[in-house]
Amino acid sequence: MIFLFTMNMESVNERNIHQVIGEHPAKSCEDLCKTLNTTDYISIKQYYKKNHPNPHLEDRGNLVLNCSLIGKVAEYQLSIGEKYDPV
Repeated sequence: MIFLFTMNMESVNERNIHQVIGEHPAKSCEDLCKTLNTTDYISIKQYYKKNHPNPHLEDRGNLVLNCSLIGKVAEYQLSIGEKYDPV
């Protein structure tokens, strides 16, 4: 499932909000919550949202997140016309 992670850390652009789009094997937010409460780090497949030439999620490879820096998580909702091809 794809999730939107909001991190408690600045972004590269020094913005106050740092968000990460990532795929994790959890089947729901509840399942992911159980995982986050039992480990210090999780591994996700990271995606960047791209709009040119068509809206899509670009695979950026694997990423490890520090669970203590995750502020909130939501199920990621694809925009109208946005493409996503799970591997």
